[in-house]
Amino acid sequence: MSGVRTSVINTTRRRPIPSKRIARLARLIFTGERRAGHLNIIMVGDTKMKSLNSRFRGTDRTTDVLSFSIDEDESDQPPSLTGEIYISVPQAVRQAKSAGHDVSDEILFLASHGMLHLLGYTHSTKRDFKRMVDKQIHYLNRLYRES
Repeated sequence: MSGVRTSVINTTRRRPIPSKRIARLARLIFTGERRAGHLNIIMVGDTKMKSLNSRFRGTDRTTDVLSFSIDEDESDQPPSLTGEIYISVPQAVRQAKSAGHDVSDEILFLASHGMLHLLGYTHSTKRDFKRMVDKQIHYLNRLYRES
């Protein structure tokens, strides 16, 4: 079973957020990874992100993206994943400016990063990092080709 329901919630004043493209990206990733689920992707400001980062990671500063699995299914079968991804819009703006690309592209990159974390990908080693970034690039390229 694969597929995903995606809700994009923007708690910031930043408009527009690429909500439809985020939902398409989620479908590409979850279908490609043969998973199903429901995602809430929440756009937040630095204050909220700093609070979440401090509470859940013990780091008292903002960050770009955080992912939380909220599954209650403990079975050994691939579950229908439920998760939340928080993206700091101000941090995405800063990173996009620094990299010289569009804020929407940065938000899509961060969303893909969060989705892959929810699906079990990590970047704790150089090899894992390369694998994860390669997956992000693969799915983002597919999204851009379809657009």
